[in-house]
Amino acid sequence: MRLYIVRHSEAAVPAEGGEQSLTPHGRKQATRRGQSLLDEDIDCLVHSPKLRARQTAELIHHEIGAGQFLCDDRLVPSSEPSLVEQLLDELIVSNVLLVSHLPLVANLAEYFVSGSSAASGFAQYSPTGLVVLEFDVVGRGCGQLLRSDLHVA
Repeated sequence: MRLYIVRHSEAAVPAEGGEQSLTPHGRKQATRRGQSLLDEDIDCLVHSPKLRARQTAELIHHEIGAGQFLCDDRLVPSSEPSLVEQLLDELIVSNVLLVSHLPLVANLAEYFVSGSSAASGFAQYSPTGLVVLEFDVVGRGCGQLLRSDLHVA
């Protein structure tokens, strides 16, 4: 399995009580991220239910046309990496793109690469940042880092 972990694009500070929506720059970031993944064979895109992640996922999906397009509550910022591991076990696909938030995206990368839950090596995950991992078997510490593009303009 190949796993693509993307942080949502730049989002605006919401009006009181509202959810964060992407800025115009954030929309461009998401479109560019999708274009950067055109040559990848992504079977499924799964996103957090939060607006900024959904909008990012929609723009990426528009570019790449991945098969399944799903929303999952296990991709909220405070989620545990082990819950995302369960999600991946449930999907019957080869290549998955996740769109979520800090600290989860950094914690996932660290969890799957080193087995740690502290995001030390991936703490500087910028909006629309990407980590690509490959697995023979999905599990804690079982991922091989293929690509890290954490700082996107």
